[in-house]
Amino acid sequence: MSCLPLPAASVLLFIPAAFAQVVTDSAEVRVDGRVEHVRKINGRWWSQDNRQMTPPGKGGFFWTIQSKRIPEVVFYHHRPVKLAYAEQLHLFMSEDQVRALLGDPNETYEDIGIWTYYASDGTALHLRFFREDGLGEASYHRSDYGVSGKPVASIEQELAGRSIFAILAQRAGERSAAKYHPRAPLTRASSTVGIEQAPPAPRQTRPIDPALVQAVVTGMARADVIARLGEPARAMKISGAEREPETLTYDLESGRRAEIRLEEGKVVRIREL
Repeated sequence: MSCLPLPAASVLLFIPAAFAQVVTDSAEVRVDGRVEHVRKINGRWWSQDNRQMTPPGKGGFFWTIQSKRIPEVVFYHHRPVKLAYAEQLHLFMSEDQVRALLGDPNETYEDIGIWTYYASDGTALHLRFFREDGLGEASYHRSDYGVSGKPVASIEQELAGRSIFAILAQRAGERSAAKYHPRAPLTRASSTVGIEQAPPAPRQTRPIDPALVQAVVTGMARADVIARLGEPARAMKISGAEREPETLTYDLESGRRAEIRLEEGKVVRIREL
């Protein structure tokens, strides 16, 4: 689809830091038959309905725009990911473990296991999950990286030239064999970053009042969180990773759950799901 730009001066805008996104330019462009205010956010141009756009090249006149999203592709936010954290990814991480390390993805295509993160310089990080096996592919995408992108080094190193599909087939065979030999371990890649699950006891035995979570604020120490809310229903910590991210999950009386993310033992985010 092509869009014809209308004469308009570029405007420099800034979004509040709480959203960690920066609008560095804007333009008035005709999109789907009407004039629209499009924005350049973290190195990429976006329409109002969050479809990516490409400005005209040198001497050109027409913008191009991404096709309308199918319902299965969901866009969530423009907060940029810190790409340095991506090199702490490892094969077979679960979605929760990746979220604890990188935060919530910018957009997802859950039907085929694709998560996409965008960095402040416009680089896209594409991840692919394989159902019960977890993370199997991770690559950076930018115009100078080509169509297939650039593999995330930590994942490429663990694959060691092997096909992820060959490894998945081997793991499937091992799972089948494990029914008869329960102690047989699944094939996994070596990792210097450990995923630690908190000890099984004591655990949260009943949901808590959602009002109690309101007493938790950013900057609070882990010990203070436990003192106010008790032990969580679930906890996950990535040891050896930068800032040692940890997620505490509490079941709420409302039927929802609260997730509290900590870095270096301090609360950095509280959200209710």
